Amino acid sequence: KKKINKKTILLTIMYVNNEIGVIQSINKISNLCKKKKIFLHCDATQAIGKIKINLKKTKIDLLSFSGHKIYSPKGIGILYISKNSKIRIKAQIHGGGQERGIRSGTLATHQIIALSESIKILKKEMKKEIIKIKILHNKLIKSLQKIEEIYINGNIKKKVPHILNINFNFIEGESLMMSLKNIAISSGSACTSSTLEPSYVINSLNNKKKLPHSSIRFSIGRYTTLKEIKLLKLIIKNKIIKLRNISPL
Repeated sequence: KKKINKKTILLTIMYVNNEIGVIQSINKISNLCKKKKIFLHCDATQAIGKIKINLKKTKIDLLSFSGHKIYSPKGIGILYISKNSKIRIKAQIHGGGQERGIRSGTLATHQIIALSESIKILKKEMKKEIIKIKILHNKLIKSLQKIEEIYINGNIKKKVPHILNINFNFIEGESLMMSLKNIAISSGSACTSSTLEPSYVINSLNNKKKLPHSSIRFSIGRYTTLKEIKLLKLIIKNKIIKLRNISPL
């Protein structure tokens, strides 16, 4: 609300935060936008396949997502434009008028078909997959909570189980990443993990115990196994003990 002013015409927000997995209150935000006569765009890349999205009930003008998060090839995505919205999209790439004139250029047929198949599989298996990932998520939390001085970032009751962001106090996140050579984790989102700057998302949580440089993001997907969660539990505890013994924090 504080960021909205008389010049604001568009609000864009993640449906699910890509670093801590928290689900945004999109219904409340869409009602606010409608009241203020502002268009609403949602980046649903981390929401597709993780939660149910009802575009008939939620007043969203624009919604976009990237296909690779649901296991289609990289380089393909979807932009949904509500028929009920007064928003008008102007083409940025001109040419043959493909994609209803919004984006000209030869269509990537193989990517379109792959994304379509991913959505079909998702629709069929989403419910079962979420149950499986919740079980793995809860087992990972239970095992990590046995370690002293760890804090879960974000509201555990209002997040997707696919993302778990944890602060391991008195350890640099980068140090922990480098020590876990055969385990794929990150110290931020996939978009910003190459920078050494502390996460603005973790900073915004405003908790002194949650040091942004000490945060690690774990992602759980359809191919993650219980065996891998158990292996992580065994490895990470020993690494944390060693790193804390030599850490200057």
